Amino acid sequence: MLQPVAWQEYFTALHERGASGVFTRTMTWELWPALIVVALHQVWSGPGVLLTIYGWLLLIKCTVSLLAPQVGLRSMAMAQQGPKRFVGGGGLLICIGLASAAALMR
Repeated sequence: MLQPVAWQEYFTALHERGASGVFTRTMTWELWPALIVVALHQVWSGPGVLLTIYGWLLLIKCTVSLLAPQVGLRSMAMAQQGPKRFVGGGGLLICIGLASAAALMR
């Protein structure tokens, strides 16, 4: 959210690398957080369920991206639509994080 132009440039460069860029993005930014949430946060009630669902959806996305890199390339192509996409995505992740923190403080 703080430097959307830098994120746009980074993901555009990954997109240009093709399947290896998808692999790098998935292994670096998505798979580890997904595995941590799925392994350690199985909360199926209250606000904490948002983090659990996010973890499972992210794990599904990682699986699809690794098995079908062309799908991952399509999602990375959105970086070429402008840096504002990264601000919206960052805002959504902040909301999920705040909801999860509120659930953990109960």
